[in-house]
Amino acid sequence: MGIAWLSRQTHHANPIVTVSALTIHSVRPSVGDHETETFDDVIAPDRLESPEVVVRDFESDPDEDVQWSARLYMWPGEPSPPSWLALLRDGFGDDLDLPESTQSSAVIAVKVRFRIDRFYAVTFGGGRYYLRRGVTEPGYGLRVALNAMYEGDEDAVSLDPANRVRQIEARTVGTNTIRTLRQANREADFGVFDVDAEGDQLKGIVGVPVSEVEFGRRLRGSDTLRVSRRVTFDDIGRLCRHLARFHEKKDYQRRFRFVDNLRAESNPTRVRQLVEATSHAVTATPEGWELAPPALLNFDQVAHFEVPSLDLADPDLSISQIVTEIGDDIDPDVLQQTTLIAVDDEGEPVDQWTLLDCLDGQVTLDGAQYVLDGGEYYLIEPDFLADLDTYIGGIEQSTVQLPASTRVPANGSLQEITEGAYNELAAGSDPDYLLLDKETVTVASKTSAIEICDVLTANRQLIHVKRKFSSSSLSHLFAQGYVSSELFVDSSQYRTSVIDKIGPAHPDFQELFTAQGFVAADFEVVYAIVGDWTNRTLTDLPFFSKINLRKHSRALRRFGYRVTYSPIPVVDP
Repeated sequence: MGIAWLSRQTHHANPIVTVSALTIHSVRPSVGDHETETFDDVIAPDRLESPEVVVRDFESDPDEDVQWSARLYMWPGEPSPPSWLALLRDGFGDDLDLPESTQSSAVIAVKVRFRIDRFYAVTFGGGRYYLRRGVTEPGYGLRVALNAMYEGDEDAVSLDPANRVRQIEARTVGTNTIRTLRQANREADFGVFDVDAEGDQLKGIVGVPVSEVEFGRRLRGSDTLRVSRRVTFDDIGRLCRHLARFHEKKDYQRRFRFVDNLRAESNPTRVRQLVEATSHAVTATPEGWELAPPALLNFDQVAHFEVPSLDLADPDLSISQIVTEIGDDIDPDVLQQTTLIAVDDEGEPVDQWTLLDCLDGQVTLDGAQYVLDGGEYYLIEPDFLADLDTYIGGIEQSTVQLPASTRVPANGSLQEITEGAYNELAAGSDPDYLLLDKETVTVASKTSAIEICDVLTANRQLIHVKRKFSSSSLSHLFAQGYVSSELFVDSSQYRTSVIDKIGPAHPDFQELFTAQGFVAADFEVVYAIVGDWTNRTLTDLPFFSKINLRKHSRALRRFGYRVTYSPIPVVDP
């Protein structure tokens, strides 16, 4: 790899040029056991060894107020025609032609001093794919953007309304992992975007900084920071130093303390231990983990997902499918080296990640609770977790009498009965229990059929049942109970439909509801969870399940419902 040094005189001999925006990544001091000491440590080793890579170095003048240096890495792309040209030729003639276009990529690795030497990476084209895996610091740009947009909050006597936000990106873990972009037609207060500080993770924000001198009229902060203003080459070092200064500020905490409920783990030894713990957990209980791409995708462009090394392809690929193919050999290397690819209708890759990047779940190490998201481990802030567990621990156990789930002989062994079979068992022949499992109601305000509940009692207990302790299963349970209960309060159409569904054969149960009105305080919503409750309490549920339980429980209690749970053990005959 040849390196050419760019002299200061040569640089100034060119006309002054600018770009309209820059995307900047903060580089970690180390990745695993690998220290970030040189520019080459920023780039993926295989990309660094590419014979096509063009490398140039730069050093600022000694008398400049900001001292910085940089190394350019540039990879020329292969010229190719647009993918849709063949379709046009088929209809309008083979002589139809267009110039071939090239997608080249580049990275400027920057070193600037702010208290210590700090590294940044400025990417162009597909340059982000050429960075060393794990070398960038998650959430860095988000904190810089929040501090820039709410500069002065830390020392302010009172907080003024600030219409500074144009767009936010949030992530919610529930029955599915949902990533959302929410946009306003003009700059607005953050509250307009209806982010649940306890249930949503703020992943990105676009808005207006207090000072536009360095950051321009608009900036976007997520893992990276994108600055939208005219930037000259000489601005890059000063801008990176400005990022370092703003990242250390605490202005954002006055309004956005919830951002710190999950803190990225950066200790290399700790991360290695967490990856090891994850490999064991995924092997033992794959149903406790979700497979979710770590970025927003245009799903109209994604036909399916592939794991080439396992010859797997599926539009709804699950971690259980992958574990079944791999078997018991899931070790840290498998998690970090197995590639998952999003593929379009033409078989071309849209994006790709490692298996570790796509895992959503929870792991415990030395008593500390961590969440894995986008290949990064986040320590759950202890005080936040303590408050959450206090609330969850305060949910009362229902007095409703429900039987244990008894295993039955099948295929030469004892196996758990299905959820439907358990619901039939729970309702039994008791005239005070009515089986409503699989009985659904459709109303105009909802796009899917609503499950009323699994079992209704004469004592006005709406019992919702789910097996297992997986985060997705439990989140579905809590959402199911909430949606039905909300409609009982809000919709006369729903109440009428429920009365019809119960039918005239059960007049005593029909009389529990009227089309004219509904008093939630007369009813109890019971979440019945079937599983191994040995040495387990409600506070031992997965982290995001507890988040969802608290969210839905609070909403139900605001309606007036009593919210309880019923632990259903699984026993041998």
